[in-house]
Amino acid sequence: MVDVLWLLNTALKDLFSRKTRSILTIASIAIGIALLFSLISLVNGVESRSATMIRQLTSADIIIRNTTRVDTSTGIPSPEGTRGFIRPITLSLINESILQNIESIESIYYATSLLTTQAYVDETPIILQGVIPGEYELVAGSLNIINGRSLSCLNCPEVVVGKSLMERLNLSVGGTLTITVNNTQVYLNVVGVYESGVQFFEMMNVYVPLYFLQNITGRVGLVSEILIKLKNPGDAQSVASYIQSIYPDLRATLQTAQIQQASQLISTLTTFFLTIGLIAIIAGGFGVANTMLINVFERMREIGILRAIGASSRTILLMFLTEALVLGLFGGVTGICTGFILAYILPNYFPIQTASRILPGSRAFGGSPQITQISITPVITWDTIMLALIIGVIVSLLAGLYPAWRASRIKPIEVLRHG
Repeated sequence: MVDVLWLLNTALKDLFSRKTRSILTIASIAIGIALLFSLISLVNGVESRSATMIRQLTSADIIIRNTTRVDTSTGIPSPEGTRGFIRPITLSLINESILQNIESIESIYYATSLLTTQAYVDETPIILQGVIPGEYELVAGSLNIINGRSLSCLNCPEVVVGKSLMERLNLSVGGTLTITVNNTQVYLNVVGVYESGVQFFEMMNVYVPLYFLQNITGRVGLVSEILIKLKNPGDAQSVASYIQSIYPDLRATLQTAQIQQASQLISTLTTFFLTIGLIAIIAGGFGVANTMLINVFERMREIGILRAIGASSRTILLMFLTEALVLGLFGGVTGICTGFILAYILPNYFPIQTASRILPGSRAFGGSPQITQISITPVITWDTIMLALIIGVIVSLLAGLYPAWRASRIKPIEVLRHG
């Protein structure tokens, strides 16, 4: 039986005796591993952030909207698919009275209304979310209040503001938030601060009582969305289809559909980046093969002596495969460490930005888009670490397979003949 310690000692001794060549070979593997590791970690981060952002939009099972576009200056419906907007366009609102009919559907656990409109703090656009205190939390979940309290009335000038916006405006609980809605200044009492973990939402979403928002915008009895929580989330598709059959002008959107779309995009990105990383690693594999072949030619005399004193072809094969394994391990570990650093550096130089006009019909619409930078934190798991390490080792072993086989076929007589 071949001595494993002897194989490792021989492999390390040979690699250290040719330091420059070994370092360059390890670097060729490490570059591919680092690229693969950092890209997968960033994709995992994008997936995690995407899921968080979707959950921040709403955790309701079904969202009902009116998809008819209406010219707000004339009230005339505008055909779907119209490209460009000469006049201000907005989505139609929903008559709040249908909420009672929707709540009567047996599969529905709870439903609540939401009115969304745009306002301004100085020149900064924000989104006012008109909610019914208590009901909204039952359907969409808690706002995660970190200071102060939640909304407690139906028709009073209270507001719950995101942590990021509070810090930017240098506000505190008990202070006054001055906003502009429909060219009218409104003063709101800040009663609470929420934290979502997503800076975009903390900067944009501001929560006020539904009836108060309806009154100041002249939209009494109208809402933008109806959020639905089901007794059994598995009934979402059938309930959505039933609602659309009753109200053909409304569109019932499943939150699971949004998550599936995001997952499909992430899956595509993962495949794309995995392919790029594998190509880089395979390129490094050629470096391993080249190094191993050179080692075989340089060590012909050593191999011949080993065969002459009784070493089998299997021993020679394992000796060179062990060298390939060591190169793969060193390259993999170096690549993972480098990839770890790259995963945290790359988002700073290549930030993900979104361009949004917030709400159709607003002053921002038709003008310069609102640019929002989304910070991505890489998600590094043991699965990613092991995947990168295993791929590095496998590629190195495959690259060293032919040189090792070539070395195992050398006969002592051939070495003596060619001196």
